[in-house]
Amino acid sequence: MATRGSTIFEGQERERPTIADIEEVPLYLTKTGPMKIEGGFIVIHDTMRTGRLADRRTGHGKGQYRPLDEFHKQRVHQVHIAGEHANLTVSDYNTASQAVNDHFTPDFRKFINHYFKEGRRAQTEENITPEKCDQLFGELSESQREIIDDKRTHHIAPAAGPGSGKTRAPARKLASLSLLEDVKHEQPLTLTFSRAATTEFKKRLIDLAGNAAHFVDIKTTLESFGNNTHGNGTTLLF
Repeated sequence: MATRGSTIFEGQERERPTIADIEEVPLYLTKTGPMKIEGGFIVIHDTMRTGRLADRRTGHGKGQYRPLDEFHKQRVHQVHIAGEHANLTVSDYNTASQAVNDHFTPDFRKFINHYFKEGRRAQTEENITPEKCDQLFGELSESQREIIDDKRTHHIAPAAGPGSGKTRAPARKLASLSLLEDVKHEQPLTLTFSRAATTEFKKRLIDLAGNAAHFVDIKTTLESFGNNTHGNGTTLLF
């Protein structure tokens, strides 16, 4: 489908498509046969623009990053809202249609509180499915959840006795870093006190994070980590 501005000559600026152009594309594809639309709706968001600072030495502060943070939070919300709308469409089409109208009311928090009950509201802020959220956080105590959610403390040393979840909490903390934050799988290092603990920790991590857990470095002792690193040509000082 050719739209206005699709032919660009040298020195000529491309004309941005209008909302009307975007709305016509699905209709055109349906008429010509490449796709079939049985129902749904189109949501068009305002674009977000970024640019370079004139003086690069100034750098970006929290104020400049705040719009980007809000932009991503809205995208996470939209994924959960679209999934809820799909479920409602199957079970109750009239309620699904009403949800579309309510979604575009000014009071967004009222919309979330109405269609996502108290136990599910926090899940709309996570960039994972509700099932994965329950798997990660469903069995944690309040103090364990505080450890998982802590993103500011550099060093955490929890006091934990037998049966208190010494393996459960670190495994979920590591899985949440991999799934919810911008942490590469090969960056974390985990130290245990025995080969049995290493095997158990790896097994739990695979259950939580999938194949990405194979790339997480888990060492039995600090000495084994030191020997491995020293063997790669790095000098360690203890």
